[in-house]
Amino acid sequence: MLHRRSSNLITGFHSPVFYGTISSVDGIGYENWCARQLRRYGYTDVRTTRKTGDQGIDLIAGYRGRKYGFQCKYYSSPVGNDAVQQAYAGITYYGLDEAVVMTNTVFTASAKDLAEETGVFLWENMDPMKKKQPLRLLSIPLTALGAYGICLSAAAFKNAPQSAEVSLLAIAASADLIFAIGIRRYGAVVTAAVLSLFFIAAALFCSLKCTLFLCLQAAAAILMMIRAAVLKKKREMRGYEEEREQLSGLIADSQQKLAELTACLLAEELGCSIRVAGVKKQRDGSRVIAMHAGRSVGEDVPVAVYSLNRYAEYHRLHLNLSCEVTDPRSFAVTVRSR
Repeated sequence: MLHRRSSNLITGFHSPVFYGTISSVDGIGYENWCARQLRRYGYTDVRTTRKTGDQGIDLIAGYRGRKYGFQCKYYSSPVGNDAVQQAYAGITYYGLDEAVVMTNTVFTASAKDLAEETGVFLWENMDPMKKKQPLRLLSIPLTALGAYGICLSAAAFKNAPQSAEVSLLAIAASADLIFAIGIRRYGAVVTAAVLSLFFIAAALFCSLKCTLFLCLQAAAAILMMIRAAVLKKKREMRGYEEEREQLSGLIADSQQKLAELTACLLAEELGCSIRVAGVKKQRDGSRVIAMHAGRSVGEDVPVAVYSLNRYAEYHRLHLNLSCEVTDPRSFAVTVRSR
């Protein structure tokens, strides 16, 4: 039943197919829908965790003697690394055997890579709003149109084996079948659209007599181009999401480096070891760095911070530091841009 990256099946299980729809969805509604589907699929003791501070797991359920945790993400864009990281953290917190992230959309490439490394399972396209599967329904008439083209090509071959009509009809039939089979793949849809447009242009140039088939193929070509545009937009959305994740990673790295540099300078001023406990970004763009000293330095921290401000001013660094001492060994330094 479980699979990583939505494609690799685990021995003894099958890819989940959930049924049933709901009229409207929010985060809690999606969790409830997922819980119902898990019960329907044979999971037992399905329960929700607390709404706040759930430690990355929304649902806990049992299946064949094993304990699974599920994180439910109802998004309008691809799900990124954060969901995988949270689900992975929930394994230890709840004592789970496996963790799963479920979403109505898809996952970014980096989220899939991280899931592969951490062992978190990914279930995508679990959308309660999809009452039907229109793409599969659309592939049926396209397959029939392709079969019709093959029949016309065969009939033309009997009458004139060397005629251009045979080749053109075969090309059109191939385009329909490629589109019907690869309707979810951008490359296949574009290939089908190009072949279909080539057939229409060549058929008009050669004055092909199959008027009905030509009209049907023109309608199919329009559908192919629309589908290609939709898939291209989805690819761009995934690209934007991955770029945003990369940018977030770079910002996180720079924050950590800033914190480590600040800790290093303070350690020299205070004459003891300083450990960075965490970094938090404020709404005004400043960074609050929580630190812990190796000895009692409560009264010396303001003096050390003042020295660093003088250092920054002397070297024309557009930074301003302030501090808040919470106990003799713990304090927070706020770094602002000037």
